[in-house]
Amino acid sequence: MKINNNTKNKVSPAFQKLYFMPTQNRRLFFETYCKAKLNINNKPVERDYFLKIEKTKVPDEYCIKVSDGKFNPLGTSKITIDGNTMYNNSIITKDNMHGMGAGSVMRLGQIITMIENHLDKIELSSLASAVHFHSKFKFEPLFKTLENISDFIKKYILKQQGNENFKKVYTEANDWLGKNATDDNEKLKLGNNIIYEYLQTINKNRLCKDPDYQIKHGFDMVLTKENISKNREFFNELFKKFGIDYKITDSSY
Repeated sequence: MKINNNTKNKVSPAFQKLYFMPTQNRRLFFETYCKAKLNINNKPVERDYFLKIEKTKVPDEYCIKVSDGKFNPLGTSKITIDGNTMYNNSIITKDNMHGMGAGSVMRLGQIITMIENHLDKIELSSLASAVHFHSKFKFEPLFKTLENISDFIKKYILKQQGNENFKKVYTEANDWLGKNATDDNEKLKLGNNIIYEYLQTINKNRLCKDPDYQIKHGFDMVLTKENISKNREFFNELFKKFGIDYKITDSSY
């Protein structure tokens, strides 16, 4: 994926140039100002944030931090880099900041760090309450057994029979259950894709807070460089929304 940081272009006052520093063979961004444009309770709201990343004392571990316009801490995210994979160990915001964009700013900081250090993916183990948050950023389920996928489909997707919003994913899930695939790995991949589409349909129809669509158990999830590239326009709009001068410009990494 080729990146353009717009360092030669004039940007709006809401943006500050994103600069990077090499640290122990890692490319990390300096603290940067973000001006998030949000919609809270159907009202447009602007919030000032500062985003930074720091090396911790633990080998290969880094901490992404977000603070408000007065530098009061709002949230932290611990990440570990192992080979070509980033592991998101935690992402925590203050209780009164849920839905206010602080978690999203940290997630965008993770994605920038992933891209700048030529990593293949971000993996995490999601709490049930955070599945919809991660899926908004195009994280895919990472179920490792056909049994677990089957259980999820039966518990959640088959309940959507007759719901027009889920017609396509319901049909695919029902077909998946009845298909005797000779290649378990291919069926595993297809099953994860079906669950991904189910979660994306929930996001598309803004059902994340609806009690009928809450996930009861957490599971592993992954964001790959291929999915970032495929959805680069979506991510570029998020960078604009949060006032971060960063842009994904093509599909080559």
